[in-house]
Amino acid sequence: MSSGASKAFPKAHADKLPAEGYVIETSGANMLIAGSDERGTLYGTYAFLEDQCGVGWFGPDAAVIPRRSTVTVDRLHIRDTPAFMMRDDNAGITRKSAAWDAHIRLNGSFTPDDPQYGGNYRLFNGDENFYELISPEKYFATHPEYFSLIKGARSTKSGGEWGPGQLCLTNPDVFRIITDGPCREVTADPEAPHPRHLAQRLGRRQLRGRRLQGERR
Repeated sequence: MSSGASKAFPKAHADKLPAEGYVIETSGANMLIAGSDERGTLYGTYAFLEDQCGVGWFGPDAAVIPRRSTVTVDRLHIRDTPAFMMRDDNAGITRKSAAWDAHIRLNGSFTPDDPQYGGNYRLFNGDENFYELISPEKYFATHPEYFSLIKGARSTKSGGEWGPGQLCLTNPDVFRIITDGPCREVTADPEAPHPRHLAQRLGRRQLRGRRLQGERR
């Protein structure tokens, strides 16, 4: 059994698979488990143990590993890739064990960033981050049209009745700045091994009270 590339399987082409994909193939007495990257090979190994050997990981401290003197494997030709690039869960249990998160194929920002299990996807900014990308301190004096229109006046603070101020999302320049900012942040990150390891979440500020006014466009 080989884990990784092997000359015995010239048509496996695991390197052609999308990120974290893997191939499991048999040929005579030989078997290959290979991934498009390190995490793909890890997932392929886990898949083989689960589907062919009956192993189950049901919690950080709850694994079922059957005892067998021999393992019989039928002819295999499996190619698989995660359906979603980033898979996450903010439940407290997933933040405690990088090993178990890898077993259940989680790789998001809430999973521990452990290199031996492939690390995780870092999340830039987060919820309610519009004012981090278009801050009132930088833009309001020169571009008040980027901000809330409240009772006929532009404002970054709408008062207790209105809740926190918002950006004017009908303004095309606002969308341009919001999308350009994260792109610059991603490409400027010196620690990013590959763009696929980066994720950006955008979110407006929470709003209490009545709706904001705006200009028709």
